[in-house]
Amino acid sequence: MPSSLQTQTQKRLNSLAKSEVEHGLQVSVYHRGELIVDACAGTMAGDDSALVESDTLFPVFSCSKAVTATIIHRLAETGILDYDTPIAQYWPEFAANEKSAITLRHVLTHAAGLWALPTTLDLKTAQDWDAACEQMTTLTPAHEPGANIQYHAITYGWIVGAVACKRTGLSFPELLKREICDPLGITDLYIGLPESEQGRVCTLYENVDAPDFVEVSGKQAEAIPASVRPLYRMMNRPEIRRASIPATSGITNTKTLAKHFAALLPGGVEGVELLPESRIRIATERPNYPNYHGEPPHWMLGYNTLEDWNLPHRPLTFGHAGYGGSISFADPNRQLAVAITKNHYNTCNHSSQILSLIKQHFPVK
Repeated sequence: MPSSLQTQTQKRLNSLAKSEVEHGLQVSVYHRGELIVDACAGTMAGDDSALVESDTLFPVFSCSKAVTATIIHRLAETGILDYDTPIAQYWPEFAANEKSAITLRHVLTHAAGLWALPTTLDLKTAQDWDAACEQMTTLTPAHEPGANIQYHAITYGWIVGAVACKRTGLSFPELLKREICDPLGITDLYIGLPESEQGRVCTLYENVDAPDFVEVSGKQAEAIPASVRPLYRMMNRPEIRRASIPATSGITNTKTLAKHFAALLPGGVEGVELLPESRIRIATERPNYPNYHGEPPHWMLGYNTLEDWNLPHRPLTFGHAGYGGSISFADPNRQLAVAITKNHYNTCNHSSQILSLIKQHFPVK
């Protein structure tokens, strides 16, 4: 089975890259802690001959949120952080403008009412960790904590990241290294890319003038304002790749990202479990706020779920998708960890097709 899936996945990527509907792609799959698919195809940029390799780096946008969440859960497991302690107890300045009751749980589940990026926070400020985090203290919530759920596209990372850094005394890149990279023996996972690694990162492309291009609007335009759009262009800027933006500036490859999720499944990977099953059960609970009424949210504590991979009365998948078609998740029922990324943001349905191919190889009774 594994060799067949590797062959079929590689064939699919080759076809997409050759047809020029995609430029560069990577797909990795872990099963029961073993890397069974590590496929790549295409070019790092649409107009050159530099080929995508297994260790080529890609911006993965909001897949970063899941990695950031894992750091928070590891700190919660050791008692350094508590989901339901008001953030202001860890970070007194955060209490300003009616935020004294907001907890990590509210932010991790996108229920804090703080989705709107301050109009004073531009790309220059985003490069300065202290300045960006200070901007989070100026926010005023749009509703009572837990009264609604609205995606905190960028603010999420600076809020929960600042709390983690203040509690540990470490920078966010230092936390990432200590909590995830060192235990797993990985080096190709960055939220704050070193200058020495810039040449390994794919160039992103997107046709924002295409008829099927969907521009953000409404509340999401507040969360992702014009000052940071188009997003593909933002993450082509070396200075933004260097910035620590824990909600969106992650840069890695699928082999590394999938390994992170493999280490969150029972048995882990190479003998390493980043979190015990008891903590994963807590981290993957869907929010149940008394003031919130609506369909069961996709959100968990920093992760979200893939509804079409879930099974009745079984543990939920958990992970995160990223802008432009990247996706990463763990599936406890199939004992899979999967990551996909690409650099041509023309459509996301190719990622869905690849996921369908993988799923076919792992039926669950």
